[in-house]
Amino acid sequence: MKTKTLFFLFCMIFIHNHQAFTYTISFAGTGISTTVDSVIVQNLNKKTTTVVASGLDLCLTDVTTGVENLNELNSDISISLTSGNGNYILKYYAPEMGSSSVYIYSINGNIVSEYTSNLQTGENSFEISAPKGIYVIKVSGNSYRYFKKFICQSTAGIIPKITFRNHNLRNDMIRTKTNNFVTMLFSPGDQLIYSGKSGNNCTLVADIPNADKTITFEFHECKDLNGKYYAVTKIGTQIWMAENLAYLPQSATADATIGAEDAGNSGKAFYYIKDLAKYGVLYNWFASQTAAPDGWHIPSNAEWNALTTYLGGNNVAAGKLKSTTNWNNPNSGTNESCFSATGGGYRDTGGIIYVGSYGYWWSSSQSGPYAWFIMLNNTSNGLNMYNDYTFVGRSIRCVMNQ
Repeated sequence: MKTKTLFFLFCMIFIHNHQAFTYTISFAGTGISTTVDSVIVQNLNKKTTTVVASGLDLCLTDVTTGVENLNELNSDISISLTSGNGNYILKYYAPEMGSSSVYIYSINGNIVSEYTSNLQTGENSFEISAPKGIYVIKVSGNSYRYFKKFICQSTAGIIPKITFRNHNLRNDMIRTKTNNFVTMLFSPGDQLIYSGKSGNNCTLVADIPNADKTITFEFHECKDLNGKYYAVTKIGTQIWMAENLAYLPQSATADATIGAEDAGNSGKAFYYIKDLAKYGVLYNWFASQTAAPDGWHIPSNAEWNALTTYLGGNNVAAGKLKSTTNWNNPNSGTNESCFSATGGGYRDTGGIIYVGSYGYWWSSSQSGPYAWFIMLNNTSNGLNMYNDYTFVGRSIRCVMNQ
C-alpha cells in the first residue's frame, strides 16, 4: 500500500508540474513525385528510429513511458463540469470495440469508483460524481490507456460514481485523421532526419522541430549506370547525393593492384572496395570521369566552395557534412546538412588506409598533372581542399546538373 500511495503522489506532482507538448509533423512530396510512400525518422540525439507509413503523421511528444504514460493521447480524453454539485462529464475516444475500464483514484492511491463494460469504437461519454478532492482518472482498453488529473470542487458528502451516458458514432469521422499517427519520443532541441521515399527515389531532410509543420520532400531521380538508386538532399540551392557513389562497371576488377608502373601516368581506371554498403567505391581520377549518374556530375571546386559557404565556411562545414555513424570515435559530425559523409579513407600504393579517420571526395577541377579533392577527418569540424596524384582512389559525391 505504501508503494502504491507514493506512486500516485508522484502522478499528481508530475501532472501538476509537467506541461507535456506534442508536435504533429505531416509529409508531402514535390518534384518528380507528390506521393510519399514512407518516411524513416531518425532522432540523432536519442539514437532512435521509427517508420511512418503512407498517409500517417508523426506525433512528437516529450512524455516518457517508463512507469505510466500519464499524458498519453491527452487530446482523446476530457473532463468538463456540468454543475456545481460535483457532477462532471468524462469523454474519451475508444479506437477499437471491446472491454474498456474507467477508474477514479484518490490522492492516496485507493480506487473510489470504477466502471467496466464493452464499448463501441468512437467517443464515449460518462457522468462522474465525486466529493471535493484531487483524483486521477485512468482509462484502459486493450490497446490504449489514458490518464487525466481531476480536481473536484464540490462539497463533501457526494458519493463517487461513474455512469455511462452515450456513444457518439459520428465522432469517428472527426477522429479518423487524428488517430492516424506514429508517436516518437522527442525533447526540445533534438535533431531529426527524415528519409522520405517515393518509389525508388529517396530524399533526406534535417529538422529541429519547435511547432506543428509539414515536411515537403523534393524528389529527384539519382540512378547510376547499373540502375542503383541513391538518396539525395537539398543544401542551399544545390541537390547533392546523400551517400557515396557505389557504381562499378561490369567489366571492372574491384581492388585492382596499383603498382609503381601506374603512378598516375597510365590513364587507366581503377576501382577499390573496403565496405561497399558503408563507404561505396574508391575511384582513381580516370575512373571518376565516367562514373557519374546521368543528370549528375562530380562537383567543381566552385561548387564545393558554394556548399561550404552555405554551411558557414570551411571551419565549421565538415561537422555539418559528416554522418553521426561510420566514423571512428570521437566523431564531431552532426549531419545537420543530411550530406551523410562517411570516413571511407583512400587507396594508394599502400592499400586502402585511414578508413573511419578520413574521408576524401574528388573535385572535377584539375591543376596541371594533379586533381583537386576535399578532405574531412573524424575529430575536426574543418574542411580542407588539396590537389594531389590522380592515381589515388577516393570517394565520389555528385551534384545534380542545373
